[in-house]
Amino acid sequence: MIKLMIVWTLAALFTANSLLATLRANFGAGVWLLWAFSAMFIVYGLFHKPIDAFCRQGLGFVLKIVFICGLAVFTGLFVFVAVSGYTGGAKGDEKAIIVLGAGLRGETVTDVLASRLESEYGVDQGEDYDVAVVTDFSSLPESTNVLLVPPGTYTVPVEVLSQVRLIIGLAWERADYPVLILQGEPRPMTNSDTLEESFVTLGTATASIAGVILDAPSPTILETALPGADQFSDKFFNVTFSPNVDALNVYSQTLFNGWGWVINAYGISTVRERHVVEKGLDAVHEEGVMNGIDSIFRPLVRWGERIDRVMGWK
Repeated sequence: MIKLMIVWTLAALFTANSLLATLRANFGAGVWLLWAFSAMFIVYGLFHKPIDAFCRQGLGFVLKIVFICGLAVFTGLFVFVAVSGYTGGAKGDEKAIIVLGAGLRGETVTDVLASRLESEYGVDQGEDYDVAVVTDFSSLPESTNVLLVPPGTYTVPVEVLSQVRLIIGLAWERADYPVLILQGEPRPMTNSDTLEESFVTLGTATASIAGVILDAPSPTILETALPGADQFSDKFFNVTFSPNVDALNVYSQTLFNGWGWVINAYGISTVRERHVVEKGLDAVHEEGVMNGIDSIFRPLVRWGERIDRVMGWK
């Protein structure tokens, strides 16, 4: 009797959790797994007598042992992830936000994603971190600090890069990164060495940007401040620059790409291209730890996507 009470309690809890997950997030492999557990407890609660009889001997007994072992492994992994998550909390100096189990409905942020971004990053820092999925940069939602950009091509006023805190591309593969076409008013700039004048669009990038392609119809320079040991990948993580866009660290006067037209605009005595060691350190800084995380989670995500396609959810 006690066993059945426990089974029906678990069935009720899993069913309620499954309903909430279905309403609040995308119906993907994770939600499917919750419904599978709910169905398992319900089926056992209804047919526990024949199931118990089948599992007492022969093949049923073998399947019972396999099931118990699998459940033990699953429980152990669940406990490990939970304990690791609670004991390895944020230190306050992180430069990335990782949100697992939360996503979008089309171009709308789910409640789960919004609440996690706000609670894990905004509230802890004492700041108002409003999140929005943006496809039109001409009129941003008021007080928005985090912009999530779906794949596509968008015209972006260069001033936006100094008005928000985070711009994150919502694409897994680099080929699908959203393209941001930076628009601004070109203005004259005088070469400090030759006094020759050229016209460039100058912008300030205080936002941290990840997973996008930066392009522009005219030469565009993004000035940013990277003090101390900060590197370009702290500000532009997995960002691809077109030949018409470059970034300048105003502290060290170094250029991310060092395009010739940028050096001609400022003067060779004023700015310089990063040397080989700087590029190498920045590449290791950008690709080392994060690519290690990618290598762990990428197969899991792809298996989840396959399940979604097979079940017709995606």
